[in-house]
Amino acid sequence: MALSALSAVLATEDSYEPDPGEWTSAHVRLRLEAAAETLRRLPRAGVRPAGMHSSWPDFVRGVWEHASNGPPRRTALRASPRAIDQMDAALRWLSYIDDRHQRSVCFARAAGVSAARLAHEFGCDRKTITRWRDRAETEITL
Repeated sequence: MALSALSAVLATEDSYEPDPGEWTSAHVRLRLEAAAETLRRLPRAGVRPAGMHSSWPDFVRGVWEHASNGPPRRTALRASPRAIDQMDAALRWLSYIDDRHQRSVCFARAAGVSAARLAHEFGCDRKTITRWRDRAETEITL
């Protein structure tokens, strides 16, 4: 999902929230894509083995510190608490999908995995992947 599309979703969330009967597949798709983006923005705490992490907080390096280390690293934008709450709600929606293949495809497509790659992994056609995603999003709206 493009950053501008995510910004648009999060900006409209402040002022407009569809009623339960007004949810469409497009609303679900945008919310799941925003959830996948929020999941990418979460810190990867707990990924290292115990004792192999630093308890020091992140800090901003000066220009002179980056001169010897090559190009400066970009710091990832952190997810806001509100975005995390919306992500949790959207990820709960995946439990509404009965078929496990449709559930997997629905979130994988929201996370940016191509239909061609998923078709190769599941051993089916790209149109089947698209159909599974559409059915899953429709099932969430019901």
